[in-house]
Amino acid sequence: MIALYIIIGIILLFIILLCGKIRINIAYDGDWHTVARYLFIKINVMKIIKKSEEKALKSEKKAKKNAKKDKKKKEKSEKDKDKDKNKKNVGWETIKDLLNSAKEPTKILIKKTSVSDLDVKIIVSGEDAAQTAIKYGNICITVHTAIAALRNYVKVNIKNMNLGCDFLNNKTTYDIKFNIKIRVFTIIILTISFIKNTVKTGIRS
Repeated sequence: MIALYIIIGIILLFIILLCGKIRINIAYDGDWHTVARYLFIKINVMKIIKKSEEKALKSEKKAKKNAKKDKKKKEKSEKDKDKDKNKKNVGWETIKDLLNSAKEPTKILIKKTSVSDLDVKIIVSGEDAAQTAIKYGNICITVHTAIAALRNYVKVNIKNMNLGCDFLNNKTTYDIKFNIKIRVFTIIILTISFIKNTVKTGIRS
């Protein structure tokens, strides 16, 4: 009986993990703030991006130093150049196959994704009243058009919409917050579908 309870517990835990949602909290106040959450796990996405950018800058500096050293070396032969061209062509074909395999899963992923608690607060300011009014009109058109376009692809739940003008200041302020939700089970199924499509295209080629 104890073994049965343990198996049932493991199955229930597995179901809870699969049915759980990945929640991405995104905010913009002049700078982007992105935090991904899953159950008790919390990841600051922007910190990871900043670290990767710093690594990329370091690698660029190293590449420049190596390029200076390589100038002293002999130029490649024609055979070596042909080999490089062939490698580039094969790499491009592989990328095209992967993109084609990802088309359908990506469409389904977008449909299954939802945007909730959309909270938009934009206070428009300009150098004078006329400029403020023009900027306000442009921002209203941009915001409402963007939301309408987004609703063609995903579910959008608006929590608050506040677009206003401030004729006393010169700087427009932004305070935009929203959450993106997607189930783990959906991601797993679509990943399997992507792998199947990739294998099929590999067999055909």
